[in-house]
Amino acid sequence: MPAPAIDLDAITARRFQRRLLLLDEPRATVDDALVHHGYVQIDPINVCGRMHDLILRNRVAGYREGDLLRFLHGDGPSRPAATRTAFEHHLPDTGVLVAFPLEAWPHLLAAMRSRSRRRG
Repeated sequence: MPAPAIDLDAITARRFQRRLLLLDEPRATVDDALVHHGYVQIDPINVCGRMHDLILRNRVAGYREGDLLRFLHGDGPSRPAATRTAFEHHLPDTGVLVAFPLEAWPHLLAAMRSRSRRRG
């Protein structure tokens, strides 16, 4: 049985959505924001800023351009795999590159294995 509908006024609905999207209280770290959202799309094109930087700068306290990629790979030589808490991979069944929290890895294994067996 579906849950009963909730009747909200516009201001309460707006506040709920702002909180859900982390626009009222930024998280302390990139990792916290990734875990909350599930993933963030990585944008290779810089028109007025890369989309992942624009998204995270309002959701992570003190975020600066490039922090996501530094978080994923380190600043300098690539971060050893054992120390990573997130990774980048294509969103299943799309060509969209995203950053996932490490907790997503087991849920993506089937899609990764399937993709590696495909031709092309």
